[in-house]
This record gives sequence, C-alpha cells and structure tokens, in this order.
Amino acid sequence: MILVIAFSISSKGQQIEKIKWEPFNVATLNKAKEKNKYILLHLAANWCHWCHVMEEKTYQHPEVINYLNKHFIVCYEDHDKRPDLANRYREYGWPATIIFNSDAQEVFKEAGYIEAYEFLSILKDIKENGGTNHYASKKNILKSSGNNLSKIKEDLYLLIDTVNGGFKSPQKSLDFEMFEYAINHQNETIFKKWLTVTLPNSLNLLDTVWGGIFQYSTHNDWIHQHYEKLLSVQARYIKMYLWYYYITDDKKYLDAAIKIKDYNERFLKHQDSWGYSNAQDADLVKGVKSTNFFKFSDKERISLGIPEIDSTITTEGNAKLAESYCYLYAYTGDNTYLEKSANIINMLMNNYVKNRGLYQHVLNYDHPEALADQLSMLKALITLFKFTNDTLYLNETDRLISAIIKHLWENDYFLSFRATKGYIEPLPVISENIEAGRLINFYAKISKKKDLEVFPEKILTWLCTDDVYNEMVIEPGIISLSEEIKSEPFTGLYVISSSEDNEIRRELLSIPKFYYFPLIIQKNYLDEDKKELTKSFEDDVILFCTSNFCSQPFFEKEELKINIFRLLSLKN
Repeated sequence: MILVIAFSISSKGQQIEKIKWEPFNVATLNKAKEKNKYILLHLAANWCHWCHVMEEKTYQHPEVINYLNKHFIVCYEDHDKRPDLANRYREYGWPATIIFNSDAQEVFKEAGYIEAYEFLSILKDIKENGGTNHYASKKNILKSSGNNLSKIKEDLYLLIDTVNGGFKSPQKSLDFEMFEYAINHQNETIFKKWLTVTLPNSLNLLDTVWGGIFQYSTHNDWIHQHYEKLLSVQARYIKMYLWYYYITDDKKYLDAAIKIKDYNERFLKHQDSWGYSNAQDADLVKGVKSTNFFKFSDKERISLGIPEIDSTITTEGNAKLAESYCYLYAYTGDNTYLEKSANIINMLMNNYVKNRGLYQHVLNYDHPEALADQLSMLKALITLFKFTNDTLYLNETDRLISAIIKHLWENDYFLSFRATKGYIEPLPVISENIEAGRLINFYAKISKKKDLEVFPEKILTWLCTDDVYNEMVIEPGIISLSEEIKSEPFTGLYVISSSEDNEIRRELLSIPKFYYFPLIIQKNYLDEDKKELTKSFEDDVILFCTSNFCSQPFFEKEELKINIFRLLSLKN
C-alpha cells in the first residue's frame, strides 16, 4: 500500500509537507524504471534508537523532505518484517540507507544516523553525479591467495578479545558461533581464557529487573547497553547460558537463562496465542535514550509505561525460541518447555508454509521467502526430533531441505531469498550458507543420505574462495563446518526398559554440542544390530558410538558426565 502525502500544521499555521513513503517491492521498482528516478530505501527497525532519531530529525527536515519528494521514490521498510532485505544489508547496521538507480542497481549504502545537511549533500551528489563523490564500497577489493581456510582460523586468533571478551570491536555481545567453537576447543588455552572472560562480562547485558538480554554494548565494554530486546537474541542467550552452566556447574548461568525465559513469558508471549512477539523497543520515548528508565525498579518502570513491543510473530524468531526451550526442558526437568516448543513448531508447520513448501516470514507475507526462516525451522525441527524421537519432525526436515534446494540453491551456494521476476537480484549471505551447510551435513550423516553431502562440500569450497574471504570479517562457523564435513557425529545411544523420563535421559539431551545425536530407544524396539550390541547388559545402558567405534558402557549419571567431556572434546 502506498502511503499518501501527509501534512502537519506549523506554529504559524503553515502546512509542512511530509515524505511520501512507499513500500519496497516489484511495483515500486517498475515505477522507478518508468519515471527514471532513483529509489531511496530507509531500512529501519522499530526497536532501534538511532532509527527513531533519524526519522525524527533528518526525515523531518523541510529541505530533505522537499528534495526527496521531488527527485526520489522514497521507501520505508521495517527490517524485522523483511528478511529478504535485512540479511542482505545487516553488515551495514540500522538504520541502513540504500539508494538504487532506476535499473535497481545499488549506487549508495550507509549505516547509521545521517545528519540532515550531510544527507542533503549525498542526495544531491547522487542525483547530479550518480554518487561518485560519496559512495565508498565497504568491500575489500584486495585478492588473497593460498589456503583461505587456514587464514580464517588465523583471523580467529587475531580478532577474539581475551582481555575484555567478545571480539576486538567497539560493540560487545556474545556471538553463538564463536561461543560454540570455543566450548568445542577448550583444550586450546586461548579459547578457554576467552570463555572465562566473555561469559561473566556478558551478564552485564542482562536486565536485572525484568530479565531479558539487551542486544549489545558499545564503547568496547559491556556496560554501555543498547536497550532493545529481540526474541532471537533471547533464544540465543538461553541456549548459551544453559550450555555454559553444563560445562562449569556455575548456577548463575542457569539463573540467567531462567530470567530471560521469565522476561519472554511476561513481555513477549501473546496471551491469546501460541506465538511470541518479535522485539521490544530500546526507547520508552522514541528517539530519547532510556538509560535512566532502565535504572528504575519494576514498579517505577511500570508507572511510566513500557517501551513498545512489536507483536509480530515471525517464523525465524519463534523457531529459534522453540529450539532453546527444548534445552530448558532438559536442564530443568520441566516438561512444559518441551510442550511449548512442540506447540510453536506445530503451529508454524500448520500455518506458515507457502505453496512452494517454504516457510513465510509472517502470516500473509507477500515478499520472496527468505533462507533465514527456513534455517531456523530446520534447526528447530532437528532439535525437536532429537528430544522427542517423533518422526513427524524428521520427515518435515527432509521435506524442507528438498524445498530449500529446489528454490534457493544456485550452483555453489544458497541464495538469501527466492528469485522473483522484476525484483532485486538475490545474493548469497555468508553466515546463512555456513548454517545451511552445517545443518544439511548433519542431516545427511544421521539419515545416511549421501547424495546431500555434496551441498555442504560445495558451500565450503565457495566460502574459502578469495572473493568470499575478502568479504568476511570473522566466521568461526566455517571452521566448524570444515571439521564436521570430515567427521561423523557421535550417537549417544541410551537403551532403556521404559519410556519414563529420567535424569540420565535429560543428561544426554543436555549435552552442549550440536554435532551429536542422542538416540534413546526402548529395548523392545531395538534394531537387530543394536540388540546384538547390548544383549549382554541387563540394566539400562548408555554407549557413545560412531560407525566404527563404541565407547565403554555407562550406567550412572555421574560417570556419564565425566566421560562426555572426554569423548566429545568439551574439556581436557
């Protein structure tokens, strides 16, 4: 829908023209081509402080308004509702300002707040000169040579911050891929040290009053928080804190995960629905920093109101939460979390699949389906199958992988969204391809579908090319992918006499490792080869196996955990 011109009344009674915002879609691109006009895309987030500031100041400036309305087609999109755009421009930050020529080719892109007169200068240069004075590509045009996989690992050692935690960057947050790589390589002193610095510091991002994790901190420390709370970030930290609790036995990380869960249930859960809201705004008053607000008690905050909540139910965010709630069940023994997880995924399966077999980002989504939503669903489906042994989720995993390959695969990589006639060209996103490679590789190994193994192998080859290497900053997931392609996941085989829940079963499900498959089977349902393997054991037994190796048998929870660390390389 095109937004009509709006007017406001100034103190002198004059009408002030407002920007004519339009949606960014095929129709708008066609309009730009017909009128030979540039398109400006303001890609913002409804929880983003600097987005609010730019909308209140730059886009309210009369000269900016007049120039844009006269010379540009101006589009506004909420990046949380448009993953086809969000993942394409994520590295540029929010707000992202992107300008296209009439042929839908990018001529300018910039991250963050732009002051009005600087913005006017950029707009005029683009209109008059095509942007030659202002546009500076952020891509490194230098070419590398040699073994890029080795260089990616060298970069990892150089860019992790073992003094302050996180990466050597002004922004501090806890990256899941880096955390996962570190816990899988604690035999290397540098990663063990990084964990012992980063995890305690990351707790500064936890809202001690309401719970929930703030997205990140600036100033190269962990105490200058940006106060937005995103559902996907809450899900990520729940899982990381639970995993770190498993490794350290430090209860403050379990408590932190529970506080995040409590925030989700109080503020993000739809009271009349199965789903969870997308995010909560950083600002109580849009464009005004909420530093003082977040120092108040619960009662004081509530008396002032709460920052706005974006109630959108997305596939990506809810699937990630479902995955993390599986682990909450394993670590607490409360079956409610597993039920919530299954309910979320069942509702997405029943309501969010489009005609092509891909998941839409939100209900009634009329834009190209995005790879990010498919990957979040894949991981949740695999996790639910691990936890429930319900083949419903395994079959949906198989079906979804086939749909992803059919509609999003392009020679050596996956495209970030489905190609659509008349729309901008879809491109591959590095982080998405890492995740796709790892998920498909895992499924190929546990399902014995060797024909699928070609996809992660091709992705890894593409990720290690010079062009891709020169685009990335730090990607520990590439190293994880390379290690997983060369190995098979351990299977934690637990042969039980009854289907009742117990501590050993949850211990197997709690193991902080993605590339691992817990297989819990009642004795009377064993395959012949597994019957032969376990026939000499009268009691319930646990074995860790690959295709050519099985561990010694374990019978008690205490001996199990000690040996898990050794067998799965989680600790020295």
